[in-house]
Amino acid sequence: LFLRHRDQLEAATVPGTTGGGVPFFSPDGSRAAFVTFNPVTLRVMSLGGGPPLTIADSGIRAFGGGWGPDGFLYVTGFAGEGLQRFPASGGDLESVTTVDSARGETDHLFPEPLPNGKGVLFTVRYGPDQSESDIAIVDLSNGRHKVLVRGVYARYAASGHLVYVTADQTLLAAPLDQNALARTGDATALVEGLSMRVNGSVDLTISTGGRLIYATGTGGGEPDRLGWVARDGTIEEVDPGWTANFESVSISPDGTQAAVGINDGTEQQIWIKQLDRGPLSKRTFEGTANTRPTWTPDGRGITFISNRGASPRDVYVKRADGSAMAEVLIDVETDVVEAFWTRDGQWLVYRSAPPTRDIYGLPLGDSVPVPLVTSEFNDRFPAVSPDGRWLAYDSDESGRREVFVRPFPNTGEAMWPVSTNGGRNARWAHSGRELFYINTTNEMEVVEILAGPTFAIGERRVLFPLQGIEALYDVAPDDQRFLMIPPRGQTDLDELIIVENFFEELKAKVGN
Repeated sequence: LFLRHRDQLEAATVPGTTGGGVPFFSPDGSRAAFVTFNPVTLRVMSLGGGPPLTIADSGIRAFGGGWGPDGFLYVTGFAGEGLQRFPASGGDLESVTTVDSARGETDHLFPEPLPNGKGVLFTVRYGPDQSESDIAIVDLSNGRHKVLVRGVYARYAASGHLVYVTADQTLLAAPLDQNALARTGDATALVEGLSMRVNGSVDLTISTGGRLIYATGTGGGEPDRLGWVARDGTIEEVDPGWTANFESVSISPDGTQAAVGINDGTEQQIWIKQLDRGPLSKRTFEGTANTRPTWTPDGRGITFISNRGASPRDVYVKRADGSAMAEVLIDVETDVVEAFWTRDGQWLVYRSAPPTRDIYGLPLGDSVPVPLVTSEFNDRFPAVSPDGRWLAYDSDESGRREVFVRPFPNTGEAMWPVSTNGGRNARWAHSGRELFYINTTNEMEVVEILAGPTFAIGERRVLFPLQGIEALYDVAPDDQRFLMIPPRGQTDLDELIIVENFFEELKAKVGN
């Protein structure tokens, strides 16, 4: 993320926001929240400095957000689950809206809290293809919502107006009584040709002092493509005709297939791709959030997280060829957000969702999980070495994300720091002689793992800068390339329009 002051020509990078997007300010402007991608996390940072605080790393999607006057961060939940909110200081997820499937609703997106704290504007999507949408408002006192107008994306103007964009990319405004949570007059068209992305989001914001900012242009809606990235940073596209909104990726043990999590805008499902240019087959159909696929050690099954059960998100396994129904592997009281098998198939390692964010292991044939890393810190991306001796993970206990290694499974015996310039998303080489991770300056870095009775590292070097490549990745069986999402192709640039004294224009054209 970048921050530019109005009286300065240059924008400055905001430290600790690598991979960030969807920023939104606190009501007093001293802090900002943002969402990271791959994995999706919700974070809060002080604009005065200091590392961001991770508020949530499950239960959210990057479809807008807003900071309410009640101290809550309002975000988009998984498809079909309505809007969610988290305390800005950290805490449990709370449901804000309920998707009314009886009325054909399929999703709630793009929350905009009202300044009086009584309600939240948002977008309602309809139908299996979500081609229709309305602008609605929820009463926070009872959780009930009602439709205001037909539209795609909405913001609130402190002059007492609803400002929104329709499917034909026209900006309109109508009087809105935020106390009555009701529109009080007809809508008036203001301008045409606003930029709109493929997910319906719009670059549109209004300051409390009466400044409107919006963008025109293509919106940069090109979907993702997967690519092989060599150790020197050169990129070869996997299949030029294959595009999607990828959320996770895992290469089969023999390197011939990839399991991917894809978000089509309505739900998240697991697909199997024959590499490189073979067929693509859908493997999950139940539930609306099937994520984080990983392969069983024999390559015959896919382990994944799903919301298909009545309990929180659990771990399931399904045959990769789709010949049998999925079976639940872990059924615990808290959400699970990551899970994988050790190379020998003797342990299932998994991580719990906030507020715990702890790492556990379940021995084969046992029903009692073993705590591996439990702390007050945010511990993520566990990875067990191929020989089963070491557990790598990243943690923010030092104030920023760094990679650590512990003995496995006796993790309490020792702990060694691995990264020195920040580190996240650690992955072991199949040889066990290297450990890959992404450093603070968004570069792929590798450290040599020395053979011996105890853990020790040797040479450390940077392989390549990511430069727009998504941090989501997996390592090929030969350890010479990575399956990643390369930068998107060049699109027409958006043009940012700033309108001063917007409230006066609203009152003149729309009325009070």
